Amino acid sequence: MTYSLIQTLLIASIAAYFIFDFFEDKRVYDEREELIRLKTHTIVQKTSSWSLAALTVLYIYNRDIPGIVFLVAMVLASLYSEIIGRVYWRSKL
Repeated sequence: MTYSLIQTLLIASIAAYFIFDFFEDKRVYDEREELIRLKTHTIVQKTSSWSLAALTVLYIYNRDIPGIVFLVAMVLASLYSEIIGRVYWRSKL
């Protein structure tokens, strides 16, 4: 993977997150939305913890991977787990 591809993926993901967050702010805030927010943050926390553990194991076995790959993986795991978590819990509740 080249750095320009990583940069493009990261910028596109951040832009998608801000667009998603813009439309999320227009929702009416009630108890259901608070429950969705809390359940989503639980998913984000677990995803971040598991991805950090997996990336740590990967780094132990292969130290040749640049650090930017690990940072991008953590950012993308957090962004997409929040988006997917909100969409999932909104459809379930």
